[in-house]
Amino acid sequence: MNTYFVAKVAAETGLKVAISGLGADEIFGGYPTFRQVPRAVLATRLIPFTSTIGPIVRKLTAPIIKHFTSPKYASLFEYGGSLGGAYFLRRALFMPWETVDLLDGEILKEGLQQLGIPERLDERISAIGTHYPASWPRDPGILQPRLLRDTDWQAWLIR
Repeated sequence: MNTYFVAKVAAETGLKVAISGLGADEIFGGYPTFRQVPRAVLATRLIPFTSTIGPIVRKLTAPIIKHFTSPKYASLFEYGGSLGGAYFLRRALFMPWETVDLLDGEILKEGLQQLGIPERLDERISAIGTHYPASWPRDPGILQPRLLRDTDWQAWLIR
């Protein structure tokens, strides 16, 4: 909606170009996630065998942690060892182990395995490179096919 009004006013005043800043947070790492995800990975990698002990730690700590803070902290060792896993941990509304109460457990487990969200995020990150760590999953997934496309269409419709 904001882009529509900026483009409308720009067109009414005869401007041909208006710079909106769309995508600047992704390029320059402006969201807290862009710092938090790499930090989580670095911290998790300092502890040996995190991928092995992660599910055990989660099962033991989740019932306690949820009373004090986000239950996601219980999954830090389970998902925090890779950029894709840490990004998934940071951005997911619910963790897979939390949704069992909302959905059929077997269907959920099978669906999550098929989706392979952390693994696909890791693939996307390795394909893009390592210059802007936490913006890797977001850039191709949101910026180009959604935000920039929508902005282009809104500006085109007003012309």
